[in-house]
Amino acid sequence: MTFEDSFQEIRKSKDKYRISNLLGDLGKIEPDYHFLDEIMKLSNHRTSQIKWGALGLLAGFNSSGILESFFLEILNNESDDMLLTKATQGLRINGTEKSIDSLLNTFKKGRDGSVKGNIIQTLRCVYLRNHLKPDDTKKIHDFIGNEYPYFHGYWTEIKKAKTLTAEAWEDEAGFQLYKNYLNLVFRHNDEIDIHIHIEKMNSHFIRFIYVTAIYKKYTYTFSKYYTPSEFNPADQRLFDSIFDRTKTMRPDGHVDQIINLLGREMLPTLIDKIKSYESLKKIRFNDFCSNEDEIYNGLFGTSWDFVVCHKLTNSIDVFNDNSDKDKFIDLLIGKWRTLEKDEFSIINYLESQKNSR
Repeated sequence: MTFEDSFQEIRKSKDKYRISNLLGDLGKIEPDYHFLDEIMKLSNHRTSQIKWGALGLLAGFNSSGILESFFLEILNNESDDMLLTKATQGLRINGTEKSIDSLLNTFKKGRDGSVKGNIIQTLRCVYLRNHLKPDDTKKIHDFIGNEYPYFHGYWTEIKKAKTLTAEAWEDEAGFQLYKNYLNLVFRHNDEIDIHIHIEKMNSHFIRFIYVTAIYKKYTYTFSKYYTPSEFNPADQRLFDSIFDRTKTMRPDGHVDQIINLLGREMLPTLIDKIKSYESLKKIRFNDFCSNEDEIYNGLFGTSWDFVVCHKLTNSIDVFNDNSDKDKFIDLLIGKWRTLEKDEFSIINYLESQKNSR
């Protein structure tokens, strides 16, 4: 599959779904900038499927001088949620400080959860990929509600978490649970804080209990086409698998059980995951391969390659000082290709990490 072959078919086809599928498939290979103008014209097509497909393809091109203004025009003037989502995704590698206000305004005006979630991820990429002025950095920190290099904190409401010492977490947890919530942060060491919380009730009456290790200092890497997410060791339990499922599922009826669960199971499990994650910095490649599934299950809760590929890609920086780093990268690239879900941007990112220490 090449851009030339695909566009010969696109130009001849009148089937909107065929054209859309061809545009989607092209997103998996290296962008060909000779077709940039033609794709931009397709993004103004009267047919929604073609327009969405073209915008999705454009989101993988890195040409901020052209595409940032193009995507911002959509963000500032369109109301269709799919168009807003695609434009937001396009700003992940093309957005600069010029995009911040538009993204924040779109978030405030919007109601669609997908658009809002994509804006969070895009703001994170803009934050990581650019040298922002202090005022722009403050806008993002104020919006997220914390200064952790951990953007998921918006959804887990870290900004509302009670900060305390490790010794005091049980007393504070008991106090909060009797009021039917749990949201606290304490210091584990100089590098890591631990966040404990129970998510808000949703329409299906399901809650999760989470304990998460947040790295306070994080060295991020990215490539021209890809910005990985953070990897934070975590443990979680589904609330209704522990207690009888009801339409209220109030924590205040299970205070001692929840504290015991956290203290005896979840926090020790998290500490083991942190140790396992840290051990990757020095582990020899052959030793890793001898215990591969055990390591994956301990860190990620599964050895399923689909999950492992995503998690290892996001945590590839842990191997930065490991002399076998390139071997780990080759192993991961092989897994992606076996899955046949490898996109150019991910492989390009991993290849760019070789010999980079």
